[in-house]
Amino acid sequence: MRLGWVAEGQPCGCSSGPACCILPPSQIYPLIYSFAASLHRPYRGGRNGALVGLKNYGDLLFDPQFWNAAMNSATMVVVAVTIQVVLGVALAMFFSLQLTGESIVRGILVLRC
Repeated sequence: MRLGWVAEGQPCGCSSGPACCILPPSQIYPLIYSFAASLHRPYRGGRNGALVGLKNYGDLLFDPQFWNAAMNSATMVVVAVTIQVVLGVALAMFFSLQLTGESIVRGILVLRC
């Protein structure tokens, strides 16, 4: 039985198996380590900081610099996504018109600068 692009006799997940075994641990360890580090005071002079628990997160709630950075990040995300959606829809509408020279424009858009 043939399934899509998978060759007959070849298991479906054969090529993605190593990635599924290596990537999750390599992404989970830094996540856990950074969360554990956030529960301590910053390191000074090579010494480990004292455990402060969730105090660092509580301090962020009242830090105006953090809220300024969060607002800047949210603004950038909204602006970038809006521009991408508008350009994507415009290009999709352009390519659905079946104009002469469409293949040339599509080829130019695929080229990397």
